[in-house]
Amino acid sequence: MEENASSYELRIENKRGEQPVGNQPARQALRSLVQAGLSLLVVPVNLLPTESRQHVVAAARELTHGIAALTRELADSLDRLADDPPSPQQRG
Repeated sequence: MEENASSYELRIENKRGEQPVGNQPARQALRSLVQAGLSLLVVPVNLLPTESRQHVVAAARELTHGIAALTRELADSLDRLADDPPSPQQRG
């Protein structure tokens, strides 16, 4: 399966998964800018042979999953710190 810039779509949703109604022109402009940026990033990858392109796409996917996991871990750690303030003895 070959991926290209037209296969990427940005969806801006709220927490319930609904698309907000207001600011539609701003949303369209943002979507266009993001799609243009993605297409520029994908051009060099599309020039690679098929097997190499698949490796690059898989590596990028693993990288983004790793960054997302690291971000979640950091957020969880900060939440734990906020929920459990240090005792006076731990402060030094």
